[in-house]
Amino acid sequence: MNSCSDDFVVANSAEEAVDRLAALHLKATSGLSAALKRYLKERIKPDAAVQCQFRYPELRLIYQCHGEVSATVRAYAKVQVPGTYSVTVTHPAAFRKYLLEQLRPLMSDYTVRVEVGVSQQSIPYPYVVEQGDELAGSGVTAAELARVFPSTDLSAATDGTADGLYDWENTDPLPLALFDAARVDFSLRRLVHYTGSDWRHVQPWILLTNYHRYVDQFIRHGLDMLVGESRFTRMVLPGNVVISRGMAEGEMQAIIETVVWHRYQMPAYHLQAADGDGITLVNMRRAV
Repeated sequence: MNSCSDDFVVANSAEEAVDRLAALHLKATSGLSAALKRYLKERIKPDAAVQCQFRYPELRLIYQCHGEVSATVRAYAKVQVPGTYSVTVTHPAAFRKYLLEQLRPLMSDYTVRVEVGVSQQSIPYPYVVEQGDELAGSGVTAAELARVFPSTDLSAATDGTADGLYDWENTDPLPLALFDAARVDFSLRRLVHYTGSDWRHVQPWILLTNYHRYVDQFIRHGLDMLVGESRFTRMVLPGNVVISRGMAEGEMQAIIETVVWHRYQMPAYHLQAADGDGITLVNMRRAV
């Protein structure tokens, strides 16, 4: 099997499928990041064999529907018509819990074959640049990088599935999810841009406000939780500024005063818990 093989491997369990998705994604993004840094430093272009590795992993589900009728009444993790379903996946390690919640009941309630492999969809290079200053000072323009590496194509990032634009009778393969990997990556980067913090900090319980006094109250509540007995472990402020349990309250207050929250259009505050069941507050303030 060569390094650019498109062969798909059957996964016998949901865990096996997600593990392979994560391994393929890590290999692709690590390779793309390394090639990008090498080009910025030495101006060495990746050849065609290397570039073909910069692709999202793909998840396929083949459902033959041999007269079976599922008794499930849930609104998710279900298939209704026979065919091949597929979707490209990004950050499978971060979304592991969600992917397992979908795949486990699908593989348990239906006679399906699940396959994982490398897709034909390239990963845009901006999605592996974690810090913008990686490109600063290199003397390389975005236009030049777009000629060497796969770049963002907003015309291809559509919401056709969510908008009900698919012709389900004449589409092959059928969509396995509402959004593909490139569309998800684009949205994650928008979160970072607007909120001023890494998308991985966002918690499952999200509060929205447009009054700064509520932000002050949320921060005060967060400090009380971190100083006292609670399940919360830290609070992440705009700019990825972290306040952790165990800090003195005076130190916490000093850190809060350094946060330049008004730099961001929708600054977010994340009160994180050890069990992952924390709270995020987003200040939907007016742009200035």
